[in-house]
Amino acid sequence: MTETVSEILRRRVNGTSSKYVFESPRRPGRPIGSVRKSHDNAVNRAQIADYFRLYDLRHTYGTRTAEAGVDLATLAALMGHTKIQMTMHYLHPADQHKRSAAKKLEALRAAQASQVQAPPTPKESLPKIVPQKLRAGSRPVRSKGRGVAK
Repeated sequence: MTETVSEILRRRVNGTSSKYVFESPRRPGRPIGSVRKSHDNAVNRAQIADYFRLYDLRHTYGTRTAEAGVDLATLAALMGHTKIQMTMHYLHPADQHKRSAAKKLEALRAAQASQVQAPPTPKESLPKIVPQKLRAGSRPVRSKGRGVAK
């Protein structure tokens, strides 16, 4: 939840004597019975001509959050999904976002082409082995894994 949403909810709770954040306007002291009814009424009052489902907001949230640069694993967690495939169902990147992604790839490839480096020589790629001084009757100490002393 963002700070803005948190602040709006705090003000709403502090501005009412009800124990519910969203109290029913028709039945005081009771919670609203359906978010969908409230949504449909808001759509009608706003005179939105096209069909606008409540879940369209979820698609908008997923798409805009991904376009803002949030990685898919984090977005899946924010949306309550256990599988990224479900999150992908909610993403609808705009043409401008796709063009921007293609330009980023072009820029990366150009940067890589201009910075071609020679591969390391075999000597540079080997781990450094430090000789150990042994006391009489002792054995060399081996590090975990490769047997190379630190």
